[in-house]
Amino acid sequence: MPADEATTRAVTEVFDAFREAYDRGDVEALSALVLDDADVVMIGTAADEIRRGPAEARQQFERDIAQSQARTLSTDWVSISASGDVAWLASGLSVAVTAGGQSVTFPIRLSMVLLRADVGAAWKVAQAHVSIPDQSTPEGSSYPDPAW
Repeated sequence: MPADEATTRAVTEVFDAFREAYDRGDVEALSALVLDDADVVMIGTAADEIRRGPAEARQQFERDIAQSQARTLSTDWVSISASGDVAWLASGLSVAVTAGGQSVTFPIRLSMVLLRADVGAAWKVAQAHVSIPDQSTPEGSSYPDPAW
């Protein structure tokens, strides 16, 4: 369901604010974009990155920032859909990060679910999932080579 123009604009503003706060390492601004609800779920790329609730989401933001000296999220593409007070976003991003004195750039895929409590209320991130595409799976294949 394509989002209407107003919803697309509002969700884009949240997404842009999220990326900009992440780039700046602004944990306060990142945390302010997360829904204040125990049902919040954030899943990152590392094996232990399953966070539940806004406090754990904040801890993940703090860890990401503490373990990097610089980071930039660049959008490759974005898709926004909505139904009522629920919106969902999918995006391909390039991450440029400096961590441990080393710089690396890699692709990620991000999906977010955003909610607004009432008409006119701010959209907040209720769920996010980040993944790194499996480079070992050949293009055109759905599954990795069984030899791995």
